[in-house]
Amino acid sequence: MSFGFGVLLALSLLVIPGAIIARIGRLTWPTSIAVGPALTYGTVGLAIVPFGALGIPWNAWTALFALTLAAGLVLCLRVLLRRLRDRDAEPRAATRGPALLVAAGVLLGAALIGFAALRGIPQWQSIPSTWDAVWHANTVRFILDTGQASPTHMGDLRNIETHEALYYPSTFHALAAILSLVTGAAPATAYTLSSVTAAVWLFPVSAATLAWHLMRTRTGEWHAAGAAATAAAMSASFTAIPYVEFDTASMPNLTAFGLAMPTFALVVSSLRHRDRIPLAVLALLGVFSVHLTGGVVTVLFVAAWWLFDTLWRPVRGRVTDLITLLSIATPTVALLLPQFVGVLQQAEIIVGHGFTTHQGKKRALFDAVVQHTRHLNDFPIQWTLVVLAVVGAVILAVRRIWWPWAVWLLLVVSIVHSSAPFDGPIGTTTGLFSDLFYSDPRRLSAVVTLLLAAAVGIALFTIVAGVVAGVRRLLDRGSLRAWHSGTAIAIIAVSVLSAWYYLPRHKFLLGEKYDSVMIDAGDLEAFAHLATLPGAHDTLIANANTDGTAWMYAVADLHPLWTHYDFPFQQGPGYHRYVFWAYADDADTDPRVAEAVKALNIRYVVISTPVVRGFVMPDGLVSLDRSKSWEKIYDNGEARIYEGRGAS
Repeated sequence: MSFGFGVLLALSLLVIPGAIIARIGRLTWPTSIAVGPALTYGTVGLAIVPFGALGIPWNAWTALFALTLAAGLVLCLRVLLRRLRDRDAEPRAATRGPALLVAAGVLLGAALIGFAALRGIPQWQSIPSTWDAVWHANTVRFILDTGQASPTHMGDLRNIETHEALYYPSTFHALAAILSLVTGAAPATAYTLSSVTAAVWLFPVSAATLAWHLMRTRTGEWHAAGAAATAAAMSASFTAIPYVEFDTASMPNLTAFGLAMPTFALVVSSLRHRDRIPLAVLALLGVFSVHLTGGVVTVLFVAAWWLFDTLWRPVRGRVTDLITLLSIATPTVALLLPQFVGVLQQAEIIVGHGFTTHQGKKRALFDAVVQHTRHLNDFPIQWTLVVLAVVGAVILAVRRIWWPWAVWLLLVVSIVHSSAPFDGPIGTTTGLFSDLFYSDPRRLSAVVTLLLAAAVGIALFTIVAGVVAGVRRLLDRGSLRAWHSGTAIAIIAVSVLSAWYYLPRHKFLLGEKYDSVMIDAGDLEAFAHLATLPGAHDTLIANANTDGTAWMYAVADLHPLWTHYDFPFQQGPGYHRYVFWAYADDADTDPRVAEAVKALNIRYVVISTPVVRGFVMPDGLVSLDRSKSWEKIYDNGEARIYEGRGAS
């Protein structure tokens, strides 16, 4: 399977199921394609929690059943809500010409991001060295092995010994598991294809959707379509998303951010088209199920739009509009309740994250305004995009569209607080919001980029269209179609040149971790050898939590003691796992080690080099060669395998 064909299959799986549901819900084709991914993930999120609780395995057949059930439910609700259909408002939808223009912009933006991925990840089937990639791939393997895809059951994978409850959003992984089943791709490959697809597709669609929403009621249809198409094409130039998020392997977070704007647009359109309420609930459920931060972004945008715009210019009346929004929020909260309970149990862990820069508030403010997070310190600031965004902000202000910049202000203040925390009530209040994003300036800056991409599209299209119109009036010759073609060619040229200028940094960020540093051919050979040894698939394989050997699960279906890079002092290590981590090489003299080996059913130990930067090999694994209790049975220079003496 080629890289391009794999991405195309992943894109089909992402868009088509949700688009089918959207069409059943009477959305137009352009809108259905835009919100299709959110509805696809909504269907997955709606199914995996009850399936997990009832013991129904998640696989291709049960996924098809979930899709059928969701489609049938939407069809029934469509009939029940037919009296709420607003036929007079339906002609406001994009007509064929403008819709095709926006589609062209989306395809161009997707092609530019896809080209960066193709150039940046030549070894796309290799094992990435990113911190979180191993967890994501192992989660896909876990779902394939057990059929358990519920986010409330991820403790069975993470907390090997205690099986202590752990909430982790698994909807992204559940769909990747279906991709693996349909295509036969390995879990690591399915993870990469799903991640690239989200990066390539969701952000051009997101930029186009927001730009269209901002401009449609203030300008003509063709002007709004031009701005949306330009925003989609220019979205490929922004480094914060998708490239930085891809580099950090924050794939559920990345995907949820990409789903937020189409879902926002669907939710706010429900005030006029109240028969869309069920679809809005399903899409919002999908965003929250992929990652809670994406849901927070969606709610933030809806709230700002309501408070700074619609509250003063209601669609059907303030009370009616509020009731419509509550009718979307209430069932969504009810459906997400098990997940919210799980998150509350981990609130201290989430709040415990911190990314203070120690550079002061002035520097933090500058970095927040120009989109320069710690992951971009080695790259120049994207001044051209910043200036265009300022022009876009002025255009929106002239048109009295204020709510996006209320969102921007809140995000900038939160970025500053995360980098250089405020004291007093302001800091406490800001912290409540920024903690929802792990108080991470990188994640908050990614949300800002959603706004800036739309603003840049609006600015660039307005400037180019204005210049072309001025030249046409000056020359007073040529057909109108020819001048419009000239406008399109100029915008395409600027978009392509911009993406080409930033291509080196983007292909680097996309492919940086596909470097085979943590897991190379030697490690893969060791995993393959271990898989042939007696009892290897029936026992727990002891490993370090710092050297990448957790990949043995995703790669060879061997069950490691640690399924993620981790320290044992974090959540759920378990007594015996900690004893082994700290004292395995003291097995000759410490009876606790023998007790741990028996309790955990350990027969083999695997150690690899190097360890992830900043980490060290666990104390209990540094001197196994000097222990009489462990016999080295394999060493290829990269990885070593030990067997417990007397094991059978």
